[in-house]
Amino acid sequence: FKMKWYPTLDVILHHLKTIIDWVKTEGSQSIRGTATADYITKTLSQVYSALNQLCLKDKEFFASFSKIMHDLPVVWSEKENEFFRLDNVIMKKPTHMPSFLPYLVTCESEYLKEYQQLWNILGVRKSLVDEDCLMILSKMTAKSIPISESEIKLVISILELLMKNDTEQKDKVLLPTIQSSLAEASVCVFDDRNWTARQECLKTTYLLVHESVTKKIAQFFNVEPLSRKLVPHKKGKINLKARGQSESLTTRLHSILEDYSSEIDVFKEIIQNADDAGAAEVKILVDWRSHPTKSLLTDELEDWQGPALYAYNDTVFTDKDFENIADLGGATKRTLASKIGRFGLGFCSTYHLTDIPSFVSRSQLTIFDPHGEYLKGIIDDTGIFIDFMDDQQRSNLPLFKDQFKPYEGVFGCSILKKGNPQEFNGTLFRFPFRSGKTAHISKLSKVVITKENYRQKLLEPLKRIADTLLVFLQHVKSVEVYELQSDKSINDMTEILKIQKKIVDGPISPNLLKSFEEGKEEKKYSIILQHITTVINDSSKKSLWLQSSALGQKGSLVLYSDKSRCGFAPFAEVAVPVTRVEGSLDLLVPVPYSNSHLCCFLPLPISTDLKF
Repeated sequence: FKMKWYPTLDVILHHLKTIIDWVKTEGSQSIRGTATADYITKTLSQVYSALNQLCLKDKEFFASFSKIMHDLPVVWSEKENEFFRLDNVIMKKPTHMPSFLPYLVTCESEYLKEYQQLWNILGVRKSLVDEDCLMILSKMTAKSIPISESEIKLVISILELLMKNDTEQKDKVLLPTIQSSLAEASVCVFDDRNWTARQECLKTTYLLVHESVTKKIAQFFNVEPLSRKLVPHKKGKINLKARGQSESLTTRLHSILEDYSSEIDVFKEIIQNADDAGAAEVKILVDWRSHPTKSLLTDELEDWQGPALYAYNDTVFTDKDFENIADLGGATKRTLASKIGRFGLGFCSTYHLTDIPSFVSRSQLTIFDPHGEYLKGIIDDTGIFIDFMDDQQRSNLPLFKDQFKPYEGVFGCSILKKGNPQEFNGTLFRFPFRSGKTAHISKLSKVVITKENYRQKLLEPLKRIADTLLVFLQHVKSVEVYELQSDKSINDMTEILKIQKKIVDGPISPNLLKSFEEGKEEKKYSIILQHITTVINDSSKKSLWLQSSALGQKGSLVLYSDKSRCGFAPFAEVAVPVTRVEGSLDLLVPVPYSNSHLCCFLPLPISTDLKF
């Protein structure tokens, strides 16, 4: 019937409250699907219509009317046969989202849609807001029964919406778990690499989010990846003092690389650092093999399992060395007279070749990631330290066996050794070459080393300085360079260069610089005679060098003692190629030498007019 008169607000509200109380008494379940439910819907349509007209006719009573309506559950859901309060009602749900019932109702049904003006006047929200999402999640977790698959789909839709809104209430969000419950992100773990398919027990060891939770959702809500739990590591950090307040690590490293413009500097720095560490032996391998990628620390590291340059020396890192190599500011050696270089600063030259340098020494694998992109699945920093001898964590190493395979067998290194594992008595660096793909996105360097260009960029420049490479070094007596083809095993390395130094006359020790550093009263000069043997592709060349070394006196020592100058030790050396006079063991004569150049322990690209 059509009303010819409109009742007062009190009359309308009396009818509305009567219906609400009756439904509450009878229970929504008892009237669902009955003629009574249809009657209630029709009656409420008349109530809503009257309220709608009254609001449009007289808006002065709106404030008091709105308060009364917000205190009551006034919106009837045909589907649930239940009343909802206005703060649990929205005009329209986002597209593609499932129904919010029974937690929240929309005004999209035919009979509710007709009174949109009324809902607008009463302040019904047009769409879902973050608080609505959190309310639905809270009501779900208050239930004593497990959440259903349809509810899990609703939760995922809510999480996607919150992510789209870039919510600032991440700490209040609840996520579905494999136990069909809801839990805070801070106590959940995300199976980022399908670990549970390999170890079923992980499902009971950790509170895992439901498989419907994507990696993107897990990362947004800061759910810790399972990889981070399983990797036996601690955080590392590349410490580099930037030139400006806003200068990034990658920008600073790129600037440093401009000072090390040639790839041959990589070899020099590797040898120099080995000499500073007291190593006698250095071995280098150009390895063209590619390694498996199924079980890595992160999926992003897949791009760095290919060809690489390895560098080995026969000393181990001290605890202080592990700290110093991450200090790329170069201050760690500045006060040590016997050290040639600046540890971290020179190490930066290796970024000509790679974005992910790593090394093994003693019981530790160290990996650096200046971009902070390739390791971010397990850390939020620029490096990690993995102790592969740790008893509690070693059992998890096989889960990441492909990550460690590139080091296995290289110059005696073994991380995955079964039975009685041992520390690695040496230091092995690995510098995986950039591919075209990784060079394109690198912020450090665009250099790509290939089989076609590596001889020109790396090998030939090293061969040209081979006969003088070891002359002034303090400890290194041997450098060997090998190559390994992509289809060969580690035992099939081919030697392509070998340099050896042997002192044949003169004091083998003490080292003048070391004695000076330690403040010992030793003589201030020395003269030695040494053999340098260079073997290139089975072709051997021998040379004899007479070397003189001396420490400065008087004024130079005064300058060095002034620590405010950060000066270097007053130390100089000169070497001359010589040959023995036939028939004499003691008489030496200089050999004409046309390639004279300066050295700072290692050869510099600065020639001189001297004939030695």
